[in-house]
Amino acid sequence: YQAFFFFFQLTSITIPESVVAVDQTAFYDCVRLVEVINYSDLNFDNYFNKRIVHQGESLIKNVDGFKFITIDNVNYLISYVGSDEKITLPKYYNGETYEFLPYYSLAYLTNFGYYPTINVKEIVIPDTINEISPALFHGTRYLTKITLPKSITMIGEDFGRETDISDIYYLGTKAEWSNITLESGWKYEIGNAKIHCLDGDIE
Repeated sequence: YQAFFFFFQLTSITIPESVVAVDQTAFYDCVRLVEVINYSDLNFDNYFNKRIVHQGESLIKNVDGFKFITIDNVNYLISYVGSDEKITLPKYYNGETYEFLPYYSLAYLTNFGYYPTINVKEIVIPDTINEISPALFHGTRYLTKITLPKSITMIGEDFGRETDISDIYYLGTKAEWSNITLESGWKYEIGNAKIHCLDGDIE
C-alpha cells in the first residue's frame, strides 16, 4: 500500500519474478515513472498511463543530466538529475524534437518530492518547444527565472505553482506575447512575476 508514494524522481522500476501482487496505490503520484521492467507474471500493460512495459535493459537515456525515453515513437523529456542551478533544456534528443510528459513533467526537480536536493534557480526553454504543459515546473521551489522562446504558443495552468518565479523573459515582442494562449490559472501563485519582452515589460 503506497510503497513508493510521492517518489517524484522514480523513472524506472524492475519487478522480479518473485513478486505475485502489487497494490494499486503502490506507485501513487510517481509522476515520472515511465518504465516497468517486468519479469513477474503480473500484467502492467494498463496499470500506468504513458508507460512502457518490457524486459531487458532500461530504455531511459541520461544525456548531460537530462533523462529521455521514447514511447510509441515519441521522445519524452522525463526529468533533470544534474546539479546546475541554471539549466538550458536541450533542443533535440537524438536529432529529433521531444515532448514533455503529460502533467507534472519537470515538476519537483528534487530527489524525493518535498525534500529539495537539486536547486534549479533558472531555466531556459529552447525554440524547439511550442507548448508549456500544465504544472510543468510545479514545486520547483528555488526556481526564480524562466526564459521562453517566441515559438511558445500555449502556457498551461499552474505554470509556476509552488515556485519563486519572479521574472519571465520572453524572447519576442509584447504583441507576440498577446498571441500566446494562456490557460486559466497559468499565473497561479506567481501573480507578481514580471514579464520582460524584447520591446519592454508587460504591466
